[in-house]
Amino acid sequence: MKDQELILKIVRETPMTASESLELDELLEAQVTSAPLVGALHDPEPSLSWRSALNEELLKCSVKPKRRSVTFWVSGFAATAVAVLALFVFMPHAPKVDRTAISTAPLAKQTGPSLEESLVSAHHEADLETGMGVSWTPEPNSSRPDSL
Repeated sequence: MKDQELILKIVRETPMTASESLELDELLEAQVTSAPLVGALHDPEPSLSWRSALNEELLKCSVKPKRRSVTFWVSGFAATAVAVLALFVFMPHAPKVDRTAISTAPLAKQTGPSLEESLVSAHHEADLETGMGVSWTPEPNSSRPDSL
């Protein structure tokens, strides 16, 4: 009866008193007869030949890593080298121009200021007007009196 109460306390995980804990320890020590039986069992450790055969089978079944990354880098480097080589071989070479032989005669025939000169002068005028506080703001449908 006392043993069944101990079993119920263990199953329900209720706290035990010191005397109940001592009684449980005595019951467990009384079952030492099973220790020699367990110790006499043969340890089923697999042999090394079996492990070796298993490793060989695993190697056959394993997926071998692909060497795509090395192929990718080598092909990318080769493509870049070919492109650079093609650039230098097929690049059109500009003919060398003798700048001393260029005549300035067409420039002298122009009358009035060039486009660049007129743009620069218009910028300077607008800058001066803004600096003096006199700036012209265009109104709709009006034009500047001193047009270019």
